[in-house]
Amino acid sequence: MSQAIFTSFFIIGMVIVVPTGVSNAGSWDGGPPYKTDEVNDGSLGHYQEKPANKNIIIYSWSPEVIDDVYVNDTVGQNIEYSITTSEKVTDIEWTIDGLEVAGIESGNTSSYMHEWNKVSIGSHTIRIRGSSMGSKVDFRWYVDVQENNGKAGGSVFDVINDMLENELLDIKIRMFKYQISKNGDFDIAFQKISSLNDEMGKRRIVRESLRDEFKNGDITIDEYVASLRQAQRETKHDVKFAKEMAKFALELKNENLSREFEKTIKK
Repeated sequence: MSQAIFTSFFIIGMVIVVPTGVSNAGSWDGGPPYKTDEVNDGSLGHYQEKPANKNIIIYSWSPEVIDDVYVNDTVGQNIEYSITTSEKVTDIEWTIDGLEVAGIESGNTSSYMHEWNKVSIGSHTIRIRGSSMGSKVDFRWYVDVQENNGKAGGSVFDVINDMLENELLDIKIRMFKYQISKNGDFDIAFQKISSLNDEMGKRRIVRESLRDEFKNGDITIDEYVASLRQAQRETKHDVKFAKEMAKFALELKNENLSREFEKTIKK
């Protein structure tokens, strides 16, 4: 009789003890009966993971993240930098080269207007940071302010790199001109035009693909900027080549060839 009573008491004790643990939250060490990254969904002994912090989706931005601005003694540029996000962002901070500036908010769009002039020549970074319900946004523009006579801005390393690349490009242009002048063969010029059109078309596709990858969160902004810089650098070289060849074709009295080179610039 005493044995039966003891057994019943033990079973009841087990029924009382089991609900105080959490079936899917690990062992209980005397603290809250759930992991710090879990929340109770309202049912006894059942917990879910909290949604992890995530980056706010950026639907669009303007201008492109690498922005070349041209100024001179009398002419500057007012440029509006803006992003539109999937949700309204709070606690927004706009900075230029680390110094806080005042932006404007309108719904899910945040913007900042800046005036660039000759005093601004060089490289600058415009950045916007903000948050919403634990989610964050962090976006940057890299601005290179230059004199419109072609003098490069940026760091001394950027200037040296541009000078070396332009020297190599000038050599290629001179060699190509010589080849045409020597042989009087314009077919190679038209072949070059076809090649330029193909390369520029591929680069447009690459830029669009990079933009989509960045918007989808597949690449970081640093990876996006690095790839975009390379694509823009190659495009600048092709444009310079086409301009030089368009002028050269006019010197050779070949207006049709000159027009075809001009078309590649406008695409």
